[in-house]
Amino acid sequence: MFCPDCRTEYRQGIEQCADCGTHLVAVLEPLPPPQPGQDWVPVRTVSSETEARLIEGYLESEGIPCGLVSRVFHAEPVAFGSLGRVQVHVPAQHRDRAHQLLGKLEAQERQTGSVGDISADC
Repeated sequence: MFCPDCRTEYRQGIEQCADCGTHLVAVLEPLPPPQPGQDWVPVRTVSSETEARLIEGYLESEGIPCGLVSRVFHAEPVAFGSLGRVQVHVPAQHRDRAHQLLGKLEAQERQTGSVGDISADC
């Protein structure tokens, strides 16, 4: 079961979204693909490409298109300042949902000390 508004996944038998109160559906409609010229906005800046790829995979598994902007300078063995930063970008229309999902993930990490099994209903 899924919430058609915030796209959170729930176990079978639950009928209403705990986050936004919307009635759940069995199948989500696909998100529209990004359009040329669409505004992309950063939702996270992290210190490694590996972490950025993990965030990208998580958001894309939730139906949010992502792009990475890396300032990692590979010619030097040590990254310093902004040369070690990677930004995760999403289309502006998905910004709020991306922040919501990442906020839930970060809350779980603070609570348990690790991310563990990443899922939409964490």
